[in-house]
Amino acid sequence: MIVLKLSGGLGNQLFNYAAARTLADLRGVQLVIDVSRYANQWQPNATRPLGLHMLPIRASLRHLGPLADKPHIFARLVRRIREDIFATHVERDAGLYNWFEGFEKLSSRVQLSGYFISPKFFSGNEQRIRADLQPGALSTSFDIMGATGFAYLNMIRSVQDSCSLHIRRGDFLTYDNPPLYLTGFENYLATAMRYVVERRSGVVFFVFSDDPEWCKQHFADSTFTVHVVSDEEAASTFRDFALMNSCTHNIIANSTFSWWAAYLNSSLESLVIAPSKWDTQGVTPIDEILPSHWVRLSC
Repeated sequence: MIVLKLSGGLGNQLFNYAAARTLADLRGVQLVIDVSRYANQWQPNATRPLGLHMLPIRASLRHLGPLADKPHIFARLVRRIREDIFATHVERDAGLYNWFEGFEKLSSRVQLSGYFISPKFFSGNEQRIRADLQPGALSTSFDIMGATGFAYLNMIRSVQDSCSLHIRRGDFLTYDNPPLYLTGFENYLATAMRYVVERRSGVVFFVFSDDPEWCKQHFADSTFTVHVVSDEEAASTFRDFALMNSCTHNIIANSTFSWWAAYLNSSLESLVIAPSKWDTQGVTPIDEILPSHWVRLSC
């Protein structure tokens, strides 16, 4: 049995699932996902909410938290011993999340926690992972989309060449010298938009961001057709993910959130544009994180 102690936002959840699911497939064993860290975050508008349960994943979700406040304490204790104490523990903190040699050789009794941010973790299993994580159901749920979300979805579907553009600011700007804030990102955006427009006609850009007001000001004088996706409702992480994934083309940030929206894009005509580096220190090799057919532009 593989146990995944899930953490992080939606993009990290998808990477962690892809790694754990692939290891379980290799070993032919069950995958159990411990979602105890999301005990109070089941709602779509929660901070770093749980999202995997909304997708057609192949796994059992369990709350393996405190035992004393639950029924059947003895059975849960036995299960905890089997799934925790006797397992090999592989913990990857925020500073260790890239591919590591030997992952595919781990045993069938493993507990994974932390971050597994690399498509190498599910190399050879891509087709099954894509099927597990298809976000189509999100775009049909009124609870997720709301009236405004469906209106944007209709706009996206009404044009031949829609292009999502993801701008993440919030936590990228929180710390001194934040490692994920790329100083050339605004130039990257402009170059990426020109790249798409020069290769596709009638492109309409849909901007997704945790700072829509900044985006409205930034694109106020744009010569391109740009819609900043925002409304008076509490915007849902999953709504934005579904809308980004519905676009024909994707311009991503150095973010696992927009990475997965683009990776799961089923459009045969899609252009995916990504920044040429993932962080300021070069911790994540760009050749490891980006598929070879994605276009990389300087940042």
